[in-house]
Amino acid sequence: MRNILILCSLILVALAGVVVWKLRAPAHYGQPFHGAPRVELSELVTHPEKFKEQSVQVSGTVFRQCPVTGCWFYFRAPDGRELRVELGDVVTGLPTKLNSGATVEGKLLAQGGGYVFIGNGVEFGKPSVSAEAVPAEKAVQNAVQTSKPMSDGYPVDFCVVGGEKLDSMGEPVVHDHEGRKVKFCCASCVKSFNKDPARFLKILDEAATKTQNATGGKKE
Repeated sequence: MRNILILCSLILVALAGVVVWKLRAPAHYGQPFHGAPRVELSELVTHPEKFKEQSVQVSGTVFRQCPVTGCWFYFRAPDGRELRVELGDVVTGLPTKLNSGATVEGKLLAQGGGYVFIGNGVEFGKPSVSAEAVPAEKAVQNAVQTSKPMSDGYPVDFCVVGGEKLDSMGEPVVHDHEGRKVKFCCASCVKSFNKDPARFLKILDEAATKTQNATGGKKE
């Protein structure tokens, strides 16, 4: 009987150890890391041409993230420069990790006149307070302040769901909502829009009214 109790105790201790390890272990999503060389975030954003299309690892703090699937997020270097990380091709969705540390492995590619880090895998670590998180609602509010109508007359140049510039992920996704054209930075944002269209259409209406008032009611 004593031996059975000792065995049970050992099993419980082992199980507890596994649970603790899982809780402490970083959460990994996407493909396994393959040992690409590590690059400092500051170096990557300051001299992106040196690392273009090379497999590297970079770490930072998530201060902004896709509000729908989490498939993209941003790191911010100490000098304020930002790095956009995209993992939509390797994961269907990521948990919200604002203010969390993360390490991502992938390649830096030229896109839309700038650079985007296309990740193959990401590992989230301990929470951090080294960057100020920007929720999607705040990002949209910020975008409203600097937005301009597009050349085709569309009232804003950003995605009303996440605040991203409409060309930040290639050609904007155009969605027809009851005969009205609405543009998004990516297909994932359409799902969020469809949950509460009135909320996002209000942003477009207010922007259109602002433009009309600024131009004396004339279309630009």
